[in-house]
Amino acid sequence: MKHSKFPCQWLHSGTWHDVVYYYDRKTQTQRQRKYVKPRISESNRRMGAIMKQLMLINPSKAYRQDCETYALRYRYEHSNDQYGPMFACWTNVFCSLMYKLAKKYPDIDLAVITRQDIEKQDLPCRTLAKAIEAGLLPAVRNHQYLQSVL
Repeated sequence: MKHSKFPCQWLHSGTWHDVVYYYDRKTQTQRQRKYVKPRISESNRRMGAIMKQLMLINPSKAYRQDCETYALRYRYEHSNDQYGPMFACWTNVFCSLMYKLAKKYPDIDLAVITRQDIEKQDLPCRTLAKAIEAGLLPAVRNHQYLQSVL
């Protein structure tokens, strides 16, 4: 993989002639690699079904804003961490939360979960504050104010 130092992360990104260009935040370099078409497998199909179902839950605008606030606080407080999640947007926070929920509660299937299931079972993912207190997400400062309902 070739890489070079560029002053701007938006200088080159995307694909061109079977090469993928991207910016690496950790090393602050522009990188390129050969494009590899992913093989279709059963796990890819399952992941696609899960992501489709999670987006069908359609969290409220206030919940999305809480996820954005959480992502911003997490990036600020953990900016020096080499490993671990670096949440870029609300969907990263939401999907990470739901996967941790499925790991903690093995009887939950993310491919079929609905908003009604979450409300009926009163799962801790209904608010970010409950999710953080349940250990599904790492704590951030003033997380108790992230009380918007899914």
